[in-house]
Amino acid sequence: MTGRIARESGRESATRRTSWIGLWGALLVGLIMFLWGAGAAVAMPAGAHLSVGLGATASTPKVSGALAHVPVGPGIASLPASGAGGPADWTSYNWAGYADIKKSGNITEATGEWFVTAVSCANAPKKGSFEVQWVGIDGWGSDTVEQAGTLSYCSGPGAAPQYYTWWEFWPYNDITFVTQETVGDFVQATVLYSPNVCYGTACGVYTLVFQDFDNASNNFVVAGNPSVCDSNGCENGPDLSAECISEAPSGFGYPGYTPLADYGETDFYYCSATIHGHFAGIGSLSAVATVYHINEVDSAGHLMQKTGPIGTLAPPGNDGKSSFYIVWKRLR
Repeated sequence: MTGRIARESGRESATRRTSWIGLWGALLVGLIMFLWGAGAAVAMPAGAHLSVGLGATASTPKVSGALAHVPVGPGIASLPASGAGGPADWTSYNWAGYADIKKSGNITEATGEWFVTAVSCANAPKKGSFEVQWVGIDGWGSDTVEQAGTLSYCSGPGAAPQYYTWWEFWPYNDITFVTQETVGDFVQATVLYSPNVCYGTACGVYTLVFQDFDNASNNFVVAGNPSVCDSNGCENGPDLSAECISEAPSGFGYPGYTPLADYGETDFYYCSATIHGHFAGIGSLSAVATVYHINEVDSAGHLMQKTGPIGTLAPPGNDGKSSFYIVWKRLR
């Protein structure tokens, strides 16, 4: 952990938050940010959809099959709050990390940074084990998610682990893979919400931005279209919660959640949100949101992922309320 902290401490927080603007070009991202910040409704052509792989490779990831996120729902086995003004403890069958549930206003941004963490496949089952680490909006108490992140995958016992980038607008689509990732790369995912951008009569655009600081070929931007729908749902959501999460997803031939790949420890070095116009670390937004500290358990109550306290990895320039670690405990 020490080497990672030292590597991260050299990055100024303001530079990290805005560096993808210069990297990907002011014209494209400037347009997105203009629409995001517009005070009045901005109409876009009906049926339009932006999906830009900025430097992304054209190769298809080797992993096959459908993976999806199951929203955390109302939560299970709720534990007592950790103190006045502090995060409330919660347990989930599939999530570990932190979530802010807004009290009012809009959640217009969720952003986080982490290293792609190595996983061990020594004890992986024959059908594989999985772990996804992501930043998103929605999913807590709603049936929608808007997310981008990384996937760690073991295809079987003793296999060489594989790593991928992905995005998702659930339930409209399952996890959509973009590129293969490299273990150890330092990455950032950001979800932006533009409530006043409209496609026809459908308003509210989510833009998913992914940056790999070590390999620009993995960078991508995907903007959802709230008018694009099928029988499952649309590329939008209710804008209720912001999260930085490690998760055991569902699907890939498993009847429920997949076995959780053994990642040892993973860390969010930066996890922040903008809620009701306030930008701060995910643990510093209690005035405008309820902050939840989430551990994952299985159906028998065994601890699967343990989330550490907020602020324990805070680098210089951090407010101390936006970094934390998560420890793997159990395959399932």
